[in-house]
Amino acid sequence: MSEKRQLELEHSRHLFIGITFILLIIIVSLIIYLHKKRVIIGLLNELNTIRYKIAKNENSIYEYKREISKLASLQSEVDNLHQIKNDMEQEMDNLVKNNDLLNEQKAQIIVSLKQKDKEIEQYEEQIRQNNNTPDILTRINQAGKIEEDDWQELISYTNGLHLQFAKRLKKSYPQLLETDIRLCCLIKLGYTRSEQIELLKITEDNLDKKKQRIRNRLDNNRKWKKGELEDIIRLF
Repeated sequence: MSEKRQLELEHSRHLFIGITFILLIIIVSLIIYLHKKRVIIGLLNELNTIRYKIAKNENSIYEYKREISKLASLQSEVDNLHQIKNDMEQEMDNLVKNNDLLNEQKAQIIVSLKQKDKEIEQYEEQIRQNNNTPDILTRINQAGKIEEDDWQELISYTNGLHLQFAKRLKKSYPQLLETDIRLCCLIKLGYTRSEQIELLKITEDNLDKKKQRIRNRLDNNRKWKKGELEDIIRLF
């Protein structure tokens, strides 16, 4: 197979991987979006239930106040009526306290709903951007190299795809340099050895030296096996 044909096949594979990542992001975003919608529906139902209980309690409070007023005007059976009056007042106090708690819950739900609305807007905007703008993987795969300005976006992309991978790695191993984090992100994203060499525009010997420096910074006393660094990064 000619070298040109090999390059064409390699380019097609990279393009397929990029498109697959875009579809995965869209699917995950839609799943999160639908989940947020279901949460909001549940919160709205709970809010309606609380409002119903508040109205019911207010009606009960009103009725208790009427009964207390009637009992206060009676002179006969004072002792018995006084006890009933005290019981009703206690029940009314409990209902008032219950209403206060329900009002606090209502306020919390309203705040939560506003936050959910904002999150949904952010997810919808992210979906629109993903539909209209090629992601960083597609761009660098098409270019066949990574520009200096691309690294921050690539690291952010890796964090979003793999649970804040770069941030967790840097926190666990603060001795790692920025160049180390970059190479670890390429490994985490599944780029092969030859692809790493191509994107970084370095020789195989330079790549081996970079990986050896990472091994030393992770654990200088460890006896590293072949491929063990890559396995650790993929599972981190």
